[in-house]
Amino acid sequence: MRSDISTGSEINQQETVVLNSLSGSIVFDLKTGKFNFYPKNSTSPQIIHAFSEICLADGKKIRSSDDCQRTYSRENFKDDHGEGERVTIYHKMKREIPNFKIVFITYQHLPPVILQIEVENDTSEAFGIERFVVLSMDEGGMELPHLARWRFFKNGWYSWDQSYSIGFDERDEEPQIAGDFLSKFVESEKPGRFVSAWMGMVVHPQSNAGMLAGFVSMSRQMGTITADAKKTQLKITAESFAENFQVVPNKHLSSEKLMLLPFHNGFEALEQYADFVACDMQARVPKQVPTGWCSWYYFFDKVTEDDILENLQFLAENYHNYPVEYVQLDDGYQTAIGDWLSINEKFPHGIKWLCSQIKQRGLKPGLWLAPFCVGANSQLYHQHPDWVVKNTNGRPIVAFQNWNTQIYGLDCTHPEAQAFLRQLFEIIINEWGVKYVKIDFLFAAALRGQRFRANVTSIEAYRKGLEIIRQTVGDKFILGCGAPLGPAVGLVDGMRISEDVGPVWYGNCSASVAIKATLPRYFLHRRLWNNDPDCLLVRQSNTQLNEEEVRSLTTVLALSGGALFLSDDLPSLSEKRKRLFQIVLPVSSQSAIPVDIFEQRVPQVFASKRGEQLLVGVINWEDKPVDFELSLEKIGLDKRKTFHVFEFWEESYLGCFQESIQLCRIPPHGTKLLSLQPAGNYPVVLLHNFHLRQDGVDFVKYHPKDKKLSFRIRPQKNIQAKIFIYVPDNWRSRQVVCECLVRHYFDPKSCILTLEICGSTECNCEIYF
Repeated sequence: MRSDISTGSEINQQETVVLNSLSGSIVFDLKTGKFNFYPKNSTSPQIIHAFSEICLADGKKIRSSDDCQRTYSRENFKDDHGEGERVTIYHKMKREIPNFKIVFITYQHLPPVILQIEVENDTSEAFGIERFVVLSMDEGGMELPHLARWRFFKNGWYSWDQSYSIGFDERDEEPQIAGDFLSKFVESEKPGRFVSAWMGMVVHPQSNAGMLAGFVSMSRQMGTITADAKKTQLKITAESFAENFQVVPNKHLSSEKLMLLPFHNGFEALEQYADFVACDMQARVPKQVPTGWCSWYYFFDKVTEDDILENLQFLAENYHNYPVEYVQLDDGYQTAIGDWLSINEKFPHGIKWLCSQIKQRGLKPGLWLAPFCVGANSQLYHQHPDWVVKNTNGRPIVAFQNWNTQIYGLDCTHPEAQAFLRQLFEIIINEWGVKYVKIDFLFAAALRGQRFRANVTSIEAYRKGLEIIRQTVGDKFILGCGAPLGPAVGLVDGMRISEDVGPVWYGNCSASVAIKATLPRYFLHRRLWNNDPDCLLVRQSNTQLNEEEVRSLTTVLALSGGALFLSDDLPSLSEKRKRLFQIVLPVSSQSAIPVDIFEQRVPQVFASKRGEQLLVGVINWEDKPVDFELSLEKIGLDKRKTFHVFEFWEESYLGCFQESIQLCRIPPHGTKLLSLQPAGNYPVVLLHNFHLRQDGVDFVKYHPKDKKLSFRIRPQKNIQAKIFIYVPDNWRSRQVVCECLVRHYFDPKSCILTLEICGSTECNCEIYF
């Protein structure tokens, strides 16, 4: 591989070991036990005087910088990521202190550096490890001039946490990761100190350069990245929690693997990180993004059998306009949390019968349950109180309170609880015929506590429960919800990545919090799983959302590329609101990028490219109308070129723009959805109104020789729609040839030719000028 690197046999002639990667060089000082990381990109920060540490259960700490004998080895290898080089630094400690090693890995064709610690018990007694500090900068750090200009992108622990960037001069006011790993509100000690789950990154908003640190394996231990700003120096700490795991003599224990990735483009770094995790943990990404209807956000736990049947009938009769896959029954059918096979009186025919009705009408049944939750008032708990996670006093740990009772976490290491999970899902899948399971409140299995099987971390126990479910359901779709994110990779097909939506704009369960959480986690979609941004609510009654807020929710969910489930009472929708659901089907799997995510905590601008067309959403989070200047450079376009701009919701041509676009009076909580196309002296299909993502008009081509514009239309069945075409000044259409054309008209003031179409089959369209 690289011939310019010294070999292990030369250790007596040198004091440093150098390992080169595509992104930079690791230099390990064998004399001090510390290492530096020098990125090739001069705009990325350097890591100086870093070390690794093992924190034992008795409070003692073992550092790579402690007095010890250090040797190293170097070898080439190949794994699922490709060919690479591995350097292992061996630390032989004195007396009865365990020996350990630090492993550094680089790849020929990938930019990151991977770090991992492994400790070996070559002593005569067992010892416990509380955590591995894979990366510590207590004695060094990253020099960042003008530190207040930099930001930290942090990730939440589970589905309902937020991910966002925050400035080092700010105080974090969001819930923080607490000692038991459940995210709770823990006020920051001071501005500039942040804790992130699994991964975090330091980024400069102007240059878009920085450094990412993230765990790429997450199946055994919880990982956190802590950023602590001190004047012009930033200290990053990466910890992998072993939770007092006991290492017996002649056995060893490793940390999770940590990625260090200097970058010049923050978006590419996030995507490279997710790609690496996906490969390492064998992510499941079904080809088809799920669509459907969910009972929860209209009927909530009051849902009845008749409610399901009425909405099922609507979908079956109108499938041509609402081509969804699943009908999913949510919470409200069970007699207690944990008693999932005990069905209440609102479903007199039972769930098996209901699933058969769904299948008879050509759709697939889906079912919600919280398999790792055990209600204190359930028969499951009364019969098996030993199946739940307990504290050191032997009392059940309360995971949370809901449904007017205390909820305990299922001990997924207990053999009888494991058998319960297998039997439960065998009945749900094989007897009832469910094709899609939404498993909720999964964090209940991941709390630290006492379990049947000792020497198992909370993450291992949680993942064991998921493994049992996956093994039982086979290839049926599993949606994780309320789930610790990292350890679920490879076991779920979809993951809820936002807080609950709701028929209100503000609050814990609201449209705004769902939108704010969805946009920053774009990079997980189609890499670790299919993102689920929660349900689309479009109804005009039993809601506090106004039309602008509904449009914002519709825009973000559609452009997220994730799962799309409607959760209204469909028969009661007005025709205007039904139309909103029609224009987002079928779904597109491509996720829009929040282009300003590294500039502010809440993204305002997000963009999705489709050929030469760029769709850009601009949200107004204010409670009053605002004007907004959109830089073309910010959304990845050449500011020297000219672009047509057409607004989707108002069906309005805004004109041609260079450098920036001036948007006037965006309504409170509203979203402008812009279509941008390169401008020239030729006709252009600017936009159509029958699909928000602009699917349905393809193979657009202008033929200069014939002065002809041609394209193919895939209209929604028998729904009248419009196609808007820019015609250069002094041009006129001579003939429009289109089988599904109803009429066409031209506005000379705006130079827009409008085609009104209606049809049920694909058709070609040709316009001669």
